[in-house]
Amino acid sequence: MTIKLPKPGASNVAIAILAIFTILQPTHAQQFDPSWRLHVEFAVVDPSGDFATVDVGGSGVVVGFDSAVGAGLRGEYQFSKLLGVEIGALGASSVGVRTGVFSDFVGTAVDLNSFAPFTVGLNFHLAPDSSIDLYTGPFLAIVKYGNVNVQTGIGGVTTGESVDTDVSWGAIAGLDFPIGKRGWSIQTSLRYIDTNMKGVSAGSPFDSEFDPVIFSLGFGYRF
Repeated sequence: MTIKLPKPGASNVAIAILAIFTILQPTHAQQFDPSWRLHVEFAVVDPSGDFATVDVGGSGVVVGFDSAVGAGLRGEYQFSKLLGVEIGALGASSVGVRTGVFSDFVGTAVDLNSFAPFTVGLNFHLAPDSSIDLYTGPFLAIVKYGNVNVQTGIGGVTTGESVDTDVSWGAIAGLDFPIGKRGWSIQTSLRYIDTNMKGVSAGSPFDSEFDPVIFSLGFGYRF
């Protein structure tokens, strides 16, 4: 006995496609849920630029910065598997200068008393299907500098020179390693900020390419 199956008509094919689409649609929609992630970090700030002073006659001296340590907080809203918007703040203090001349005086103790960038950027998540989160992206930064303190002359007279706030840009690359199933993670990141210090000391301008490389290590929480 031979059993003949009915030939699939256009209506049957359409119903089958609609059924498959209906079954798969909830699964696809549930593949990613937007989430927040907070990072608490401890950082080493390593300026890669030079501190430059220029006197009225146009001559100047270039010296180097020492590293400093600081701490910060970053928060990201990841609205898709690949993209997230992040805002952050970092503070570091006592950025030393190794040696230098500042407005025609020998600087026996020159230091920048604080460095604080505030950033907003767009992160690209490069491994969306992995448990380890690898991301990178550009950001804009508002960099607030504290005073440049200079101990000069016989007797060690200290003067403080103000530095202008700078608007700049930078980039970040980071890794998040999950711990358990409650949203906690260990994070590390590397950032670069293209920023200059500008100001006036005793009527003489000074200009420095600060350009820090920032290495951070800390912990995160996703919710």
